[in-house]
Amino acid sequence: MHLQRFISVSVLLLYIACTCRNGVHAESPGMTGGQGWSEALPYYNRGNRYMNQGRYEDALHDYQEAVTRCSTDSDFFVNLGTAYEKCADFSNAQKSFEKAIALNKEDWSAYNNLANSLTKQDKLAEAIKAFEEALKRKPPSTDAEAINKDIGDIKKIMEAKGISTTSGSQAPVMSKGAQSKQKPRPVVETKRQPEHHSSAKIPTETPAAIQAPASAPAPAPAAKKTSDWGY
Repeated sequence: MHLQRFISVSVLLLYIACTCRNGVHAESPGMTGGQGWSEALPYYNRGNRYMNQGRYEDALHDYQEAVTRCSTDSDFFVNLGTAYEKCADFSNAQKSFEKAIALNKEDWSAYNNLANSLTKQDKLAEAIKAFEEALKRKPPSTDAEAINKDIGDIKKIMEAKGISTTSGSQAPVMSKGAQSKQKPRPVVETKRQPEHHSSAKIPTETPAAIQAPASAPAPAPAAKKTSDWGY
């Protein structure tokens, strides 16, 4: 009887140990929750309010604070990248969107935003690939239409610059003697898809220490990924 009870207790302890080893952490990549996420949330939501007011540097600071506290929420990085773009830091915007994609590979808007940041850096072949990845994830029809137009516009620019639109290489194809007559590369001007900014996450209680000023009313909570940020 004692032996049977000992075996039962041993099996139970072994099961608990295995469950703890194999369990998914609350802040594993692609997931949210836990203390870090709760601490990051007020900064994220205040950053959204700053974005609404056009205070992009303040928003950037708060999004940086959010990802420092929780680096596993893809929305945090989408909004961080959008703030970087608004501050004309397209290289860091690209890195932020790539991080968002690593956390959530099914978010078409992250690929769309990545393509925008690549276009701003004149990385046209890479931008086309990112737009194509966005299309694979079935965006709304109006967004899909705009993305297809952007792809067409970028290809026209590449052709005008003598850049292959099929090989993925951005090395210009110049005719003999063209080097001495080549004009400065034109500025890329495509009708860009607006960035897609993730909306406020609820519920949340913003600590008094980091509340936005009284003159900055908070927008009504909205579902995630329904608010667009355009120029």
